[in-house]
Amino acid sequence: MIFGLALTVVLGAIVIKYNEDLTWTTAFYFIVETAATIGYGDVVLVKKSSRQFVIAFIIVCTTLVAMTIRMFSSTLKEDRQLDKLEATLRRLQALRFNKNIPVSSGDQVTKSDIVLAMLCRTGTLNHANDISPWLEKLDAVAGNKTLLTQE
Repeated sequence: MIFGLALTVVLGAIVIKYNEDLTWTTAFYFIVETAATIGYGDVVLVKKSSRQFVIAFIIVCTTLVAMTIRMFSSTLKEDRQLDKLEATLRRLQALRFNKNIPVSSGDQVTKSDIVLAMLCRTGTLNHANDISPWLEKLDAVAGNKTLLTQE
């Protein structure tokens, strides 16, 4: 995104420089000022074709700036979500080491483990009464493959 925005600014400066016979500095100044939606008005375009180009340029740049901001904000949001998930996993590991809830697949924490830990933590489920009997039944089924195919 940032590369696309920079490329658009450079191409815009090239078009304005040659169409309006401006210096490179003035052309870049005008384009950056326009892309940033500042518009001091100190550089005035004389040719109609330049003004038409700038209308399209403003639409493209505004869209690119919005997309760049969205990309950065979604990256920050994903980072916050990952931080929350890591904190949940740390809490789950602490619960596991306290023997409050077993982890189903060795050292790997599954989504089911997280859900069970949260349900136990909120008091919705009781480990001894609600979870242990089901884990025992699952262990029995895992040991007897014919039970899986009967229903």
